[in-house]
Amino acid sequence: MSNLNHSSMAEITEMQIHEERVMNLVESSGNRTITPLTKTNAHRVKSIRQIGTNRDAVTFHFRKKSTGMHMYIHTYTENGEERELHPADFKNWEAVEFKYPGYLEELEKIATDAYRWNSHDPEARAETDIMGYEKQLHEDLKKIPEAKKQDYINTYKSKISVLFHSLSRCANPMVTGRSGFNFQRNKKAQNTYQNRYDEFLQWREKFLKAMQQLMERNSRRTGK
Repeated sequence: MSNLNHSSMAEITEMQIHEERVMNLVESSGNRTITPLTKTNAHRVKSIRQIGTNRDAVTFHFRKKSTGMHMYIHTYTENGEERELHPADFKNWEAVEFKYPGYLEELEKIATDAYRWNSHDPEARAETDIMGYEKQLHEDLKKIPEAKKQDYINTYKSKISVLFHSLSRCANPMVTGRSGFNFQRNKKAQNTYQNRYDEFLQWREKFLKAMQQLMERNSRRTGK
């Protein structure tokens, strides 16, 4: 967290975001509850505001530019001018609006650990995966009836967690070093991960197909 002076600003609390826009809540003390911009939630943030100000929110662009492998520049647009925002300065900003909820936010550590032995930048790889899966999940939910959404979220999250745990057993000799590297064991681990991934794809396809059929039946029943 940041080193901000809590006596001179609104109290910062982490919230589970269920809506795409952050609610401007008020604590019993009269302080406005804010959601800080962090490395964990930045990929799904749409607009931001500098903490301690009443300025209008500005559009945030996550990974607007790439400067190399797993190297990115984040920007925001203010008064028609695009400016860089470094992760070290996220602590000075609050998230005002989100593109979608943080469905898989709690899997960040598991995702990072999954790339510990097979990537030179496990944090960036984990961030990319979480972002991709959350976008996919958000789009999937648009095709699922309200009564079935939470079940889908729970199962989706569970299967992604299994994928990350399986991936954590895979290694890359370019990362770990070739000395004593067990290629046969690693091949088995890679095959296991691929099997888990294929199972996830098959489950997702089957579930969404069933939801499509359910909605078509409901549509015919209601005549809409």
